[in-house]
Amino acid sequence: MNYSQIKVDYSKCRDCGICADECPNHKKKNGHSHVDHDYEFCDRCLHCYAVCPANAIVVNEKEQAFKKIKVEPDSLTSLFMHRRSYRRFLDKPLSDINIEKLIKAATYIPSGGNDHRINITVLTAIEKRIELLSAIVEYYAHIKKLLKNPLLRIVAKQFGDAKVKATLKDPFYFKKILKHIEDIKNVDDPVFYHAPSVFIFHTDRIMPTAKEDCILSAYNVVLMSETLGLGSCFVSLSQQAITNSKKCKNILSIPKSHRVEAVVIVGHPKRIYMRPALRKAKQVELV
Repeated sequence: MNYSQIKVDYSKCRDCGICADECPNHKKKNGHSHVDHDYEFCDRCLHCYAVCPANAIVVNEKEQAFKKIKVEPDSLTSLFMHRRSYRRFLDKPLSDINIEKLIKAATYIPSGGNDHRINITVLTAIEKRIELLSAIVEYYAHIKKLLKNPLLRIVAKQFGDAKVKATLKDPFYFKKILKHIEDIKNVDDPVFYHAPSVFIFHTDRIMPTAKEDCILSAYNVVLMSETLGLGSCFVSLSQQAITNSKKCKNILSIPKSHRVEAVVIVGHPKRIYMRPALRKAKQVELV
């Protein structure tokens, strides 16, 4: 994030040094106890701005301040537990206000090196979604042809990435993938499930945590959807197709160099889930 101007209001600054203590670099300005914003490795994380007790640090892109609201642990746990993946939606578009809230939620994530170079394409036009779905079907028809070629499967088992190798070595999962591809061709909309909005998270960044940043941003959208009474679902089949298909990228005006790291559909759910589903206990080791 590029905050070109970060200044210290010396009429307010107490020179307490708290900002420098909280700074990841702990770099102080010569002759002062406050942080040095001219330091070449300052990554503009704005810890200093957020922590300053005197409100003495000024940035050139200030937004409306929100008072911190205490969220009770049980309330947050309830949100996690009741989140579901929705695949049935009402024929009703999201309001502009809800889309704005979802995008705002996507903004507030930790990012490796405070880079935050994530692009979010929000697909709302029905005609565009139908065009994209057709291109995804075309992409997977080609993939199915490749997967059914025994020679190519042998080569992929040897030289493919870890995920490809694992898929090809698991007969059940391989059959499941082929079924999914067949469904894409024969079922009405097994990719976007007629959701009125599709949020596509993509980036050309590789270092340091590009994929993780996109997933965190997408999950913030998922959680915000729950609070707005909306339903959401990650749709990974479209993720791979859009990343690898030039036609898909052209439809969405996504640059060739970008990789799609997460896709989330959002809409008004057709049915409401009344209770949380049971989850398998995770393996936890305290060391």
